[in-house]
Amino acid sequence: MAQYAYVVARNTRAGIQLEIDKAHAEGGGLVFLPRGVYLLDGALRLKPNVHLTGVGERTVLAVDSEGADAVDVNLIELDSGDEAVPHDIEISKLYIRGPGVSPDISQEAASALGKGCGIVSWQVEARNIVVRACRIENTSGCGILFYTQSNDQRMAGITVKDCHLLQNRRPGESGRPSSYKDIFFYGPAFENIRIEDNVCVFTPNASSRYGNDSGIAFVYHRRGDGGYVRHTRLTGNICSGHRRHGLITSYAEMEDDGVFVSGNRCENNGWVGVYVNTAVNYTQDGRLVITGNYCCNNGFGGSGQPDQGDATIRGGIVLGAAYNAVVTGNICMHNGEPGPVFAQYGARADDAAVHAAGIRVRGVENIIQGNLLKGNKNAGLAMWPGKVSRVSITNNRAVQNGQHGIVMAGASGEEARQIVVTGNVCAENGQHGIQGFYTDGALVASNYIFDNEKDDFNLAGSAKRIRMEGNFIDAEEADVIEPPQPVEAKPAGAKGYKKW
Repeated sequence: MAQYAYVVARNTRAGIQLEIDKAHAEGGGLVFLPRGVYLLDGALRLKPNVHLTGVGERTVLAVDSEGADAVDVNLIELDSGDEAVPHDIEISKLYIRGPGVSPDISQEAASALGKGCGIVSWQVEARNIVVRACRIENTSGCGILFYTQSNDQRMAGITVKDCHLLQNRRPGESGRPSSYKDIFFYGPAFENIRIEDNVCVFTPNASSRYGNDSGIAFVYHRRGDGGYVRHTRLTGNICSGHRRHGLITSYAEMEDDGVFVSGNRCENNGWVGVYVNTAVNYTQDGRLVITGNYCCNNGFGGSGQPDQGDATIRGGIVLGAAYNAVVTGNICMHNGEPGPVFAQYGARADDAAVHAAGIRVRGVENIIQGNLLKGNKNAGLAMWPGKVSRVSITNNRAVQNGQHGIVMAGASGEEARQIVVTGNVCAENGQHGIQGFYTDGALVASNYIFDNEKDDFNLAGSAKRIRMEGNFIDAEEADVIEPPQPVEAKPAGAKGYKKW
């Protein structure tokens, strides 16, 4: 980027666009917006090698439109200019403000993705893009959207960091829920993405209890075409108050390869806190790490029409079909019930909330270790029937859950196979400590299981080749071998002993 600075002197869209075009034409530079309110009746077109910056919340880009038209105004759009793709663009320290309270719009308008966004890259590749320290509030679409439907296009080197996305939602509470997300990546290929330390929150109010469909999401719906998310970090984000998901690492047939999800706080989302999904028949390495996340009070409802996916998929962390995933050190509590703030505004658990588990898992070669799974409406940990094999479940604490502590489960003709359950605490659960059905081959060893409402173990007739070793099952039923008592040896030469 060339070292030039351009200060905007006129607070109109035309005045800002003039400086952006000048910076791009001269090889790039920084376009600075002093403090003030800049009213936009259409989108700014930000071009390669340009850095648009302000002074934080004192530099306001706001929609200059009223009525139904306001909901479709984008504020910043990435433009390739005279080059192949948008690249080497930075947006920082701006307060991007949508129209706020708007009239209801029709279902057709709600499905018009790419309208009413704060920052949008539409039907193009994007490379080396940074969005940093921006506040994006009251938009009527996505806060930040990177979108393409072309299998030949990919997004790479994108960073979204230290941004606050607040109260963003497509207006209209009835009909199909919109597919808008606060931070939304839609396309076949994403590499080297950093989503760090952002806040994606909708706080309920008198007019609406939920914000956009999800907080942060990577999605590609064109089945059969594949897709991937590679070498990507999602760390330190807060995602709360969304209709369905807090954070989605991949959806449909996308591959997770080298994805790190750490230290996120996902709560009060209608379906799932952290959701991972690839095709069930996907067999390549996933290399996914989900660690140190706080996923509480998700899965209580809020999803809209029941035909929008499988409403039984609820929980703190859900692995739809993960491969080579490590899920460790997470806290998943009270999923299936809304938190107190949402309950205050009338949010109640729906009928499907009984499926909300601390962790739901399906896939191959997964390690579930050292998680706290407490007070969830369903099980602490539940295997999602389908393709499940070579799963290690170790050193978790599954306590005070509404149903079981740990469920080893497959399906008829698709038994869960080669399962290891060791070193877990399963206590004070509403039904069984450990349950198994449609399970073919499991080692259940050295678990501490007590004070569950029903039998501590429940292995149905469809469970076979289960080996039980050294489990502690209540004090009176302890399967423990007492160590031999030491024998006090008398010194040589003492009375009663023969001298040698």
